[in-house]
Amino acid sequence: MIDDVVKVVLLALIEGVTEFLPVSSTGHLIVGTALLNVDAILTPGFEIFNQVGAVAAVLVYYR
Repeated sequence: MIDDVVKVVLLALIEGVTEFLPVSSTGHLIVGTALLNVDAILTPGFEIFNQVGAVAAVLVYYR
């Protein structure tokens, strides 16, 4: 359980750092998922919520 939380936090950090840089944040997320050995079933939902979080942050920032 704790191991999964650490993996999710690491993936969220990867997404957060690379989202607004001129690099592929989704590509980095895919590589991070492979390196951390995350279940493929959980990743689509995680990616969706992660992208929604990034969009929400932009909307709040530029509000």
